[in-house]
Amino acid sequence: MTCESAIAPMPDSFFRGQETILVVEDEEAVRLTVDLFLKSVGYSVFIASTPQEALNFEKRFPDEIHLLVADLGLPGMSGHDLARQLVEHRPALKCLYMSGNQFLTSRLTDAGNPDVTFLAKPFTFSDLSSKVREALA
Repeated sequence: MTCESAIAPMPDSFFRGQETILVVEDEEAVRLTVDLFLKSVGYSVFIASTPQEALNFEKRFPDEIHLLVADLGLPGMSGHDLARQLVEHRPALKCLYMSGNQFLTSRLTDAGNPDVTFLAKPFTFSDLSSKVREALA
């Protein structure tokens, strides 16, 4: 049995989508869980474990990336700094930030930017689903 076949069908209450999402998360368990969930509700998902991996992917990927889902506390570069670099090449890219670190969370949310969509860890699939739709809107 593969990991994908072990996931039960998602309830109809989860938002479904068709957009392309790039997930950048250094914690493997979180990265793979987010990947499997988003794929199960219809998104095309690409994952990276480091900002450099994400930047390299973005350079090679010819199609539109609709959403970046990035941990704020990544090795070598914050998720926010990564997003700024990616948006330079893809101005339409939307961003959803995640973090379980209260300090990083407060710095981002205290900036008062209404365009920032944030998801606090730990989160449920329902939380993730709602925040992805909010960020893509």
